[in-house]
Amino acid sequence: EKADEKAEGDEANAEEKAEGEGEDKAEGEGDEKKVENSTNASAAEEEEEPEIGYKLKKKKHEKKLKVVKKDFFPMPLCEDRIAELKKKLQTVADREHEVQAAAGVKNELEAAIYGARDKLDRDDIVQVSTEALREEISKLATDLEEWMFEPGHSKADYETQLAALSNLISPMEERVQEMEARSGLKESVDEQVEDMKTTGASIEKNMTWVNASKIEAVLNKVVEFEEWWAKKLESQAQLPLHEAPAFTAKEVREKVGKLVKDMDKLKKMKKPKEPEVKKPQKDKDGKDDAKASDKKPEEPLLADLPAAEAELTELRKKKADAVEKEDFDMAHSLKTREAALVKHLEKLRSEQGEQAEEKEKTEL
Repeated sequence: EKADEKAEGDEANAEEKAEGEGEDKAEGEGDEKKVENSTNASAAEEEEEPEIGYKLKKKKHEKKLKVVKKDFFPMPLCEDRIAELKKKLQTVADREHEVQAAAGVKNELEAAIYGARDKLDRDDIVQVSTEALREEISKLATDLEEWMFEPGHSKADYETQLAALSNLISPMEERVQEMEARSGLKESVDEQVEDMKTTGASIEKNMTWVNASKIEAVLNKVVEFEEWWAKKLESQAQLPLHEAPAFTAKEVREKVGKLVKDMDKLKKMKKPKEPEVKKPQKDKDGKDDAKASDKKPEEPLLADLPAAEAELTELRKKKADAVEKEDFDMAHSLKTREAALVKHLEKLRSEQGEQAEEKEKTEL
């Protein structure tokens, strides 16, 4: 048994020794490989040559091809045939457009015929037309109605007949409109003329800074218009209603409007600013120069509170009257006096209140 144990121990030692030698050998080989690899890498870097790059170039080749046209049925149209067909198509389109336009004018003529018959029964149309004229229009409407059923009429034919009927109807309608417009026109115009006269007199009296020649020119225009207006009214009174009026309401309103505009320009003219009054110069001794302007001294303010309040009330009444009379200079001066009185009254009331407080303290 001892011999066996010894033999086993020797074998184990031999195996351990062999393994140690194998590891040492492997480490040695690894170190050798590392040295060899580093040497090869350095040698490769030294011996490596510069890399050469190549650029791809394209070359264009052209080859002309011969194209042959071959047509099959149906064959395409030639240029002359295309132009001919286009002309026919345009002719058909023009004809259709003409037919549609003629139909539209025909409808207008038919509506005008029925409208003319209705208008002949109106009271206002009867007033501004004669029996002969109404019969003429009625006969024309009947003839046109029969004429419309005849074939072969063009757009121009319908337009001619429509114009003939309108030339008889339109003047009657205009006379009706003017007859209605003249209702109340005289009163309105006369009122405006009187207002312009009153305004002109007020401007001439109160607005002294307005040039008198300008006021006179506008008032002369008003007088001329009055003369023209009187003649037109007299002429219109002598004319029968079935004749053209002597004037139109639009014409009269335009004339009056121009006059009102001219008068408003005068009324809106602002008063020019008064030149500043230079303060009197003082001499070497500190006294006012004798050449100083003589300025009217203002009235002293009353020290009595009730009297000052009464003066303020009276002053406000005078200012209202001046404004109503359009005396703007007086109103401005009264307004300045009013402002001074208001401040003075505030001061008097304040002093009176302080005196009352002191009196109460004294009594206590």
